[in-house]
Amino acid sequence: MMGDYVDGKTPPNPFKFIAPPVGLREEYLPDQRKKSTVSKASGARILREKSTKPSKRPPTPWNKNPYNTSPSPKNIIYYEDTVPLRTLFDPWNSFTVPQDRFDYKKHGYTGEVLQKKEEELLALGGEFTRETLLLYYCLNLLGLVRNPKTISMNSTHIFPHDTFASPAKNWPLKQIRQHIRTQEEDVEERGYYVSNSLTLPPLKPRPNFNEDKIKVHNMHAYFLDTDGFDFDKILTPKKRFEFRKISSTVTQLTEFFLSAEIWLEGTEKFLGLVHPNAEKIQLIGFNEEASEATKSVHTKFSALGYGYYLPQAYRSQYPVKKEPRRKKESSPHQIFSQMFEQEIHSRLQNSINSNCDDLMENYNGSPYFQKATYCESQLIAAYISKASQQNPQHQNNPNWRKLEDICTKLKPNMIKDVFSNTDFITLYRVKKVDSTHVTIEKETFDESAKESLEKKLDEMLSRLEE
Repeated sequence: MMGDYVDGKTPPNPFKFIAPPVGLREEYLPDQRKKSTVSKASGARILREKSTKPSKRPPTPWNKNPYNTSPSPKNIIYYEDTVPLRTLFDPWNSFTVPQDRFDYKKHGYTGEVLQKKEEELLALGGEFTRETLLLYYCLNLLGLVRNPKTISMNSTHIFPHDTFASPAKNWPLKQIRQHIRTQEEDVEERGYYVSNSLTLPPLKPRPNFNEDKIKVHNMHAYFLDTDGFDFDKILTPKKRFEFRKISSTVTQLTEFFLSAEIWLEGTEKFLGLVHPNAEKIQLIGFNEEASEATKSVHTKFSALGYGYYLPQAYRSQYPVKKEPRRKKESSPHQIFSQMFEQEIHSRLQNSINSNCDDLMENYNGSPYFQKATYCESQLIAAYISKASQQNPQHQNNPNWRKLEDICTKLKPNMIKDVFSNTDFITLYRVKKVDSTHVTIEKETFDESAKESLEKKLDEMLSRLEE
């Protein structure tokens, strides 16, 4: 019977016909009754369908997602360079098989495949390139960490760093930084933020996370290029940090820490920081013949700060105000570089990178640029960048030359010393302790682990392509 429910009971009909007001003309009644009948039938059908249709399960809270049943790979490693994978696997490097390149970005390479390839190169006399040597050194280093639940290389998946999707990329840091920029536009006094506290704005609700972000939850480690800053300095004197306050000109580093937004409390991830331009392990600094003008083309700066936003001197766009200007103004970085050009290039003579914190302290604008209530501590480094090689605008620059022409080359027999006696690759254990904090500790290795890694390095160096 129409209107009956699955439990055999019929609720009161909410569409019951109500008599028209007294005085309504008689000829309108048939149409009104007809409409009422249609409404009764339609309403009853809707209620019946609702009663028989299974109720939709409420969405799972973001921090209770069933990650263990997710189709995304487990133990994901994001790696800072795609060149080694192209070198190791010929089909990926073929323009006739674009599907392989797509699959790599979507599904990654399994650790089992990588392990098999390493064993094949060592056993069958294959050759390592400088890029693949760095890749396998990083993976073997990660395999030695002090982890009660040791994860073998076979159980990992490696993805290129550009597939890392930070779930908190625009929340809430984007709102906080916009708030800071807005306040800066209205401040004329240069030392304002040294003596005045920063008031944060009310934050918008957390965005939804999709399946791609579950890969970030399943992340085991992330190796990225540092662009020259000394991360150890930011760790002193404390180990507990608000992850939203770690910001850098290296975007991937900021996004790595922001991704802690969706880690479960107690979760540990590993951050591997790689020496700038390390993938070729080929150059060690400017040679004596290079001119100051030529060096300047390849000298770049990076910054690392603990605070909600790097001061203006470290930002890519400066000043903030958008008022029209009669002439182009130099950025604080350009002024800084011009003031200490010879000193910076001297420091880069025997190294790919050099810290410049002491120079920034001597910079004329340092009280404003070095101190700000929204950035409690900052570091700045200069480094020799290969990026200029890929920028067409430098091809017409008379001072532009390839790094191989202006840098001292690293001899093959020096490679082992570079890996063994410097922080060429440093590994950090990052643990989420609560909703806003993480602990960061530099990973250390005992003598047996160091010997194991040295033996593996010797094996790979013996197969190094020359």
